[in-house]
Amino acid sequence: DVPGRGRRDLKRLLNELQVPHFVRPRLPLLYQGERLLAVANLPALGQADCQLHWDPPTNAQGLS
Repeated sequence: DVPGRGRRDLKRLLNELQVPHFVRPRLPLLYQGERLLAVANLPALGQADCQLHWDPPTNAQGLS
């Protein structure tokens, strides 16, 4: 669940933010219990003052 957006809305949120579908399964998600707090490199959900930063591995590091 995405806070303030309801169930199954992570897909819609990622669509709105134009995150390519092939990247989505690799994005780290930060949870507190059942509550989704942040998606890597996107503004934190409901938290204007924080963001989860993630540097994805390059192809040389085995992203395939």
